[in-house]
Amino acid sequence: MSGVSEPPQLRIITLRAQIAELGAAIRLLRQAGMDNAAAELLLVRKRAELEGLMLPGRTAKSDPPTGEV
Repeated sequence: MSGVSEPPQLRIITLRAQIAELGAAIRLLRQAGMDNAAAELLLVRKRAELEGLMLPGRTAKSDPPTGEV
């Protein structure tokens, strides 16, 4: 992402699109029998970021996703 801050609604839409793309990539990697750990970790982080944007009183900056499962 660039240094310019996106409006929250645009960021939510962007994150949802990225999550959908990652899900598709993970399915393809699984079908090919390849390691998908890095993609799954990124997916967890994106979901946590999206959740942070959608929960009132919590921001992605104040509670960064850790990627822990």
